[in-house]
Amino acid sequence: MAFHETRTLLRMSRRALSLLGSCALIATSMIGCSTPIPGVSAIAPTANPSEEVSALSSDVESARAADLDVLSPTWFGAASDSLAKSEKLLAGGGAVESILRNVAEGRAALDQARTFATLSQEALPAVIKARQDARSAGAAELGDAYARPEEKFLELTSAVESGSLNWARRTAPEVE
Repeated sequence: MAFHETRTLLRMSRRALSLLGSCALIATSMIGCSTPIPGVSAIAPTANPSEEVSALSSDVESARAADLDVLSPTWFGAASDSLAKSEKLLAGGGAVESILRNVAEGRAALDQARTFATLSQEALPAVIKARQDARSAGAAELGDAYARPEEKFLELTSAVESGSLNWARRTAPEVE
């Protein structure tokens, strides 16, 4: 079912969509855990871990607001996972070195997410526009009727991340 077709369906519970979103975030976070993160730059050991974790948290929220969570789900998931680890270590009195390493990995993952989000935007402009239009029309509140096109959209952007750009471009019209 395409995004424009979901506009005509009845409204479903937000709870079901919230559960689906949580499952998708967990799945992308798990994928992100197993992916080596290129471009990790060490943070000075004299840096304040609380400030660094807070800055990463702000960066992750800004990235979410810019749709990096759907335009580059794997790398955004890796950044979110690094943030969660950093916060857990900070709250538990973990080693400063470990906290700062996780923050650095989170920043590097966000850099990768930005790169792949830009590539997704260049490769899939029509499907991204269709998704935005559907969400503006309230499709996200349709539950299962919206979930399938959203899953296909995430498959496309994940394919861009994994280097299957041609497949994503060929498949995009099915999702529009």
